[in-house]
Amino acid sequence: MRKTSSIPPNTPGKVQRAGARVGMSAASPSAGSWPPVLVAGAESRPGLLVVRGLGRAGIPVIAAGSGGRPLGFASRYATVCRTVAPSVADADRFVGDVLDVARSEGAALIVPATESALVALEGRREEVDAVAPLAAAPSAAVRRSLDKREMLPLAERLGLPIPRQAQGQSLADLFERTRDFEFPVAIKPFGPGVLVRAQTGQTLDLKVTFAENRGQLEQILSGWPGLAPALIVQEYVLGLGVGIEGVYDHGRRRAMLAYDRVRENPLTGGVATIRRSIPLPEEQAHLSDRLLEHLGWHGVGMTEWKRRPDGRYVFMELNGRFSAGGTVTLDSGLNFPHFVAALFLGRPLPTAAAYRVGVTERWLIGDLQMLERYAVERLSRTPRESVATRLPSAGRVLVDFVADFRPGVHLDEVKRDDWGPLRPWLVEVLRQVLHSGVQVGKAALRPWVAPLRRFLRGKQSS
Repeated sequence: MRKTSSIPPNTPGKVQRAGARVGMSAASPSAGSWPPVLVAGAESRPGLLVVRGLGRAGIPVIAAGSGGRPLGFASRYATVCRTVAPSVADADRFVGDVLDVARSEGAALIVPATESALVALEGRREEVDAVAPLAAAPSAAVRRSLDKREMLPLAERLGLPIPRQAQGQSLADLFERTRDFEFPVAIKPFGPGVLVRAQTGQTLDLKVTFAENRGQLEQILSGWPGLAPALIVQEYVLGLGVGIEGVYDHGRRRAMLAYDRVRENPLTGGVATIRRSIPLPEEQAHLSDRLLEHLGWHGVGMTEWKRRPDGRYVFMELNGRFSAGGTVTLDSGLNFPHFVAALFLGRPLPTAAAYRVGVTERWLIGDLQMLERYAVERLSRTPRESVATRLPSAGRVLVDFVADFRPGVHLDEVKRDDWGPLRPWLVEVLRQVLHSGVQVGKAALRPWVAPLRRFLRGKQSS
């Protein structure tokens, strides 16, 4: 039975202690043989993945998360749960809270499960490492991985094929350097929002935006005056997303798995909602090794690729933390959180056995968001479309969405050995269904609003 302190649920410093942990494999080490490991970002899906991976290996887990219903807190594998400040909204307070928890609970290692947690903790690396080692690559390597302005040219020098891209200090620079680009193009920030704010002092609420032609590019960029240094313009790469995730020991690969990003939110490219493990593409695995060896990478890292319709691969970015799609690695037979804990704590690494191919994982809430976004865009779409924003037919999207409820498709948050997150997951699913229904309904009614208003005004005037 889980016991909770009397401190209010959203107060930093809340403590929850789990009772006896049951159901561990007989082959797993006992909890007492491992020191506790703190997971920062336990409110996220990657956080839940890390909590489960460590717990399945018999490692005591301190789950540190923010928000009203942190997913990782609901896991049976969370030995201690502590609420901390959100890493995005208040990075300094987040780091302070995490260090306080690490000291009070005797954490031997701090694992950042989200990009914002990684950026915040890396920004105070010496202070963090003085309390407990940060399970992340060396600082210089982390900083390069986060900044596409450095990472992509480095990858190109090492022989990885990259999209054609342009950077500039002003809008005029960007216009000039993209003069002979093929359209459509993608406009994206050079790094995560917290890094953009730290380097430019500005907030850029942008994931990726497409421009079909030069006039549209000028229109989009003109709406962001002064933000040119924070942007990268790339020729759009049409193809299927592929993730190659691995664990490295000072640049030497110790385990690796590849998966197709079968469906994403949005459909034109974003967060993977359906992932399927695939055989390792040897050439791309070798190129990933070359890049991470050059960086002296230590810990988990994921190279993201696009596989064009003709089979050619293009390198897109390097993620230096557990990816949102990483659940497929655990269910395919590779426990990367266990690898990372053993690597940083100086324990024997688990055996990197061959992983299972064809394992399919689904992030249902993200898939519902995809469906909502698709329906809203389809209902409000203008006649002109580019290859980057062209959407499949409604029939195709609905058939694929429903078909993926078939047996054998695993859900990210719900696992047979860990039913705790089921309740908060169901609440979020219901909330998303209701929200999507409202948004799609508004989009469907929008074309009728203006004619109805004109009709009513005519009635009043007559």
